[in-house]
Amino acid sequence: MPDKYVVVLSGGMDSSTLLRQMIADGKTITSCASFNYGQRHKKELEYAAFQAKKAKLKHHVIDLWSAGFTDAIAGSSSLVGGSDVPEGHYAADNMKQTVVPNRNMVMLAIAG
Repeated sequence: MPDKYVVVLSGGMDSSTLLRQMIADGKTITSCASFNYGQRHKKELEYAAFQAKKAKLKHHVIDLWSAGFTDAIAGSSSLVGGSDVPEGHYAADNMKQTVVPNRNMVMLAIAG
């Protein structure tokens, strides 16, 4: 196990809870990293910055959107300029368009 960690922080409940748990467990966190991938909910990045500040950690935003990286995944309703977000049960086939393909793996590879 590494002695120092970078926490990939979306600003959502899962990553914020992970950050707090790692602090409670005495882990050495060097900073937090978030990604601008063109998500519709910009508040996610604001919440991530808030969580990092509250933990007194540096917060880095890696801008995949401006770099054109997300052109390859255009069309997801979760992205700015994507299709409308469908209504219905999350398990329905039409909800597949809300997924940003392989988003988390890309972020982990970059943060790694």
